Amino acid sequence: MQGYVVSEANGAWENSEEIPGLGVLNAGNSVEVTHISCASAGNCSAGGTYNSNPLVSQAFVVNEVGGSWSDAQLVPGSEQLNVGGSASMSSISCTTPGNCSAGGYYSLSSGGSEVFVVDEVNGTWGSAVVLPGSQQLNTAENDLLNVISCSSPGNCSAGGQYNIDPGSESFYADEVNGVWGQAIQVPGSLALGVGSAVNSLSCSADGYCAAGGASGDGSGINFQVFIAEKPAPSSAPSGPSSPTSLMSGLVTLPPTGFNLLSPTLLLLALFFAGGLTMFACQVQRRKGRRRRVTLKHADPQDFASGVAGSLSR
Repeated sequence: MQGYVVSEANGAWENSEEIPGLGVLNAGNSVEVTHISCASAGNCSAGGTYNSNPLVSQAFVVNEVGGSWSDAQLVPGSEQLNVGGSASMSSISCTTPGNCSAGGYYSLSSGGSEVFVVDEVNGTWGSAVVLPGSQQLNTAENDLLNVISCSSPGNCSAGGQYNIDPGSESFYADEVNGVWGQAIQVPGSLALGVGSAVNSLSCSADGYCAAGGASGDGSGINFQVFIAEKPAPSSAPSGPSSPTSLMSGLVTLPPTGFNLLSPTLLLLALFFAGGLTMFACQVQRRKGRRRRVTLKHADPQDFASGVAGSLSR
């Protein structure tokens, strides 16, 4: 199995092509392209996971510049983190050509998992680092970063889930001017029940994001959706057509932090917070752990010039 990319130019889809260099990395013959984001037409980044041998998976990233895809590369620094031999990039967001932020997970020698974040600045990927604060939250060692969204270079938010005993809880973290802050539990999520996760996130301006997820009752069967919103800064656009001003009219929000809203506002909030928001229901395979169905978000620009996937030879 190898990964492929395919681009649309001027309304017409081109032929798919194998991701350059990924076949060399993928000696274990198993690959998954998990996410792609485009900053402009012909300028995209994609990432996912490949098997360096039949027993070890690693995270990769690949860039498209001016309509041409470069060679896929191991996410810098992720191999050193991935002592348990299972890693993947889960989400990526690009705001301008050559400037993206991404995140994923890596495994521990104990079999558990932690999350990493990594930034691309002016076309060069930096080294993956552990998301600050995530290890302190993740007492049961099963941490997953599900989604990341950036409003401008170096200004992003990420969300996911961490395990406690029993069940999981939701977390979010902010990156401001290229520096990631501490991951914290989504305020109020614990009161909704165990088994919660942030699965969708959209940031339309620096400091203004809306996120959605689900929480359970501990049975593993019954779940309810929730929405969390971080209010806009004073510099954010306003007016009758502004998503920010419309969202502010739905609820009264404190001046800082994420705050849980009524579950009935989930679709309205995400639609207006990011303009036209598209959703896809995707079954995500977590190697060596479990299968789970998540509601996953993608910005319209992510589909501006490319899609990616995997195919069997």
